[in-house]
Amino acid sequence: MSSTDPKTAGNDRKPSPDGKPGPRSQRISPPAIGRGFDAGTANLLSATQDGEGEIRILGLSLAEHEKEIKNRIGYVGEEQLFPDGSTAERMGRFVAKFFEHWNGSRFASLLEEFGYADVQEASGRGDDEIENAVLLARGPVVQQEQEAGLDQMYTYRAFQARAQATKRNLLKFLIDVKDAGKSVVGYGAPAKGNTLLNYCGIRTDLVDYTVDRSPRKQNTLLPGVRIPVHSPDRIFETRPDYVLILPWNLRDEVVAQMAGIREWGGRFVVPIPRVEVLD
Repeated sequence: MSSTDPKTAGNDRKPSPDGKPGPRSQRISPPAIGRGFDAGTANLLSATQDGEGEIRILGLSLAEHEKEIKNRIGYVGEEQLFPDGSTAERMGRFVAKFFEHWNGSRFASLLEEFGYADVQEASGRGDDEIENAVLLARGPVVQQEQEAGLDQMYTYRAFQARAQATKRNLLKFLIDVKDAGKSVVGYGAPAKGNTLLNYCGIRTDLVDYTVDRSPRKQNTLLPGVRIPVHSPDRIFETRPDYVLILPWNLRDEVVAQMAGIREWGGRFVVPIPRVEVLD
């Protein structure tokens, strides 16, 4: 069986019935999938044009307006990017925090095998080798996924049921407290929290506003639900009855930072993994 070079796949001329070379086909580069939209659009964005025809997206020519198109639709490619000047050792320390079975010695030996004799060498060349070393040193991921049932459909059906139950319980809580004349605000403007709010359809009729310590997020609106984002000082000005913690993985830090809400009887609410009102 012959193999096909992924860099040239789809770029050959297929012969026509009379034996002459046919028209050159469109070439699609391998990392064609962009996060956040369908594969067809991603393929168009990563297509290399050969001068035959024109690709237009949102009424714009891809060849002339590629950057504008990607900005408008929120294109994020699959290519792993490393900051300029970062060393292989520094990257290893950073990613180690995300993997339970990280093998640091394996990572170091792989870097040496891939040509990084000095782990202090800055990136800018060989980033693919660093990425491959990360993938190989992060532990038996496939085995862990199988043990967790991630290769079985029932796992995802059960996850869907839990997500739907979370949505119902959170909406019920918010509706009940609003019907009782209580006020609810959010804390934080993280992506995970915004995903939850959009999935549940929670807008300003249920959550008055949210706050975030980042000045870049303040005086903006959350995407989709359009809930205003203010400085944390706003909570002490309006004295709400409940504060919904949107970065629920940081609940302890948020509770410690905003402990002052208890002065007027304010209470914290954690939405995940179940709705919980903290005493």
